Amino acid sequence: MRRVLLVILIMMLAAAGPAATAQMTYAGTQEIGLSGLVDFDTASGTLIHLSMMYGFFAADGVELGGQVGVTDDDNHTVWRAAGIIEYDYDLGMELVPYVGARCGVAKYEVEATKTRKSRDDFALLLGGTAGAKYFIAENVAVDIALNLEWASEDIYPSDDGFENTDARVTLGLRFFF
Repeated sequence: MRRVLLVILIMMLAAAGPAATAQMTYAGTQEIGLSGLVDFDTASGTLIHLSMMYGFFAADGVELGGQVGVTDDDNHTVWRAAGIIEYDYDLGMELVPYVGARCGVAKYEVEATKTRKSRDDFALLLGGTAGAKYFIAENVAVDIALNLEWASEDIYPSDDGFENTDARVTLGLRFFF
């Protein structure tokens, strides 16, 4: 899966060419982002993870905002909402690395099987992100990120059931205005 994401990112970067852009990470700029992943080989079938975020740069390189998302496979669904903070490192070129943190809540639903009961409850979420944005135009960037998340309940599927931590690589687009 990681190889597929890497190949897609390299193809997008090569097709974009060197975009002559002014980076959009200055105070007053707003951002909308869409990101996600699809994993066809999980213990519970195909896993789809989608997130949408909105943020504004309160200071140069410092973004505050919110994020909503859903993770779904054949046996469970997790709805998330979180506040986020992100710091973008301006390197003076099209590639902008960043780190971020989030805190929020999740509503999770687990379907009953022969070996477990159904569950429907809420959990507290804490997370961190490290990634990079590559500007393909003045106000559009391709985003790849490693997301780490901890939940107060076991809501993330694993080969042996569920656990309270999750790590995933996502690919997305960011739009600045």
